Amino acid sequence: MVLNAVAATEKTNTNKLTRYVCKCGYKYFIANCGGAVITSKCPECGNTIGGAGHKPAEGNTILDNKPVAQLSVNDQTGYIGELANQNLYHSVRYMTPTSYRILHLIVHALIGASAPQTALAFLQKNDQTATDSENYCMDHIRNDWEMLKNLLNCSDAVYFLYLYY
Repeated sequence: MVLNAVAATEKTNTNKLTRYVCKCGYKYFIANCGGAVITSKCPECGNTIGGAGHKPAEGNTILDNKPVAQLSVNDQTGYIGELANQNLYHSVRYMTPTSYRILHLIVHALIGASAPQTALAFLQKNDQTATDSENYCMDHIRNDWEMLKNLLNCSDAVYFLYLYY
């Protein structure tokens, strides 16, 4: 989706971009022919991105065989079921891990507070990961609580005060 918008406003009149990814996972675009001819620093990890002589810098990977102007969007809408993720630094959409965990905990508390059948129907709309809405939500809430205590380096009591106030 972002690629489609950027390609439409790209100023070299090719309206095409080539996607690359840094070794840390940060994605970036190169216009014109799509070959890397200058370097820069990755805003996520500080490593070199781009390249020289139409070759990507070490650790960078080209994602497209040729410049592209459109990509189909395969994002699922609605709730996407998943098992509780115990990676302390897991996050989505550029949120910090702490922000992600707080929102994730609140979402599952709200879903879990719904009537069990209504909650289960909602959780199973896109996949069948959840089979019992109460246990599913509690697993996520407990996991997020533990991850937040570790991220914030605090006890249950202190974390409760963070959440309450």
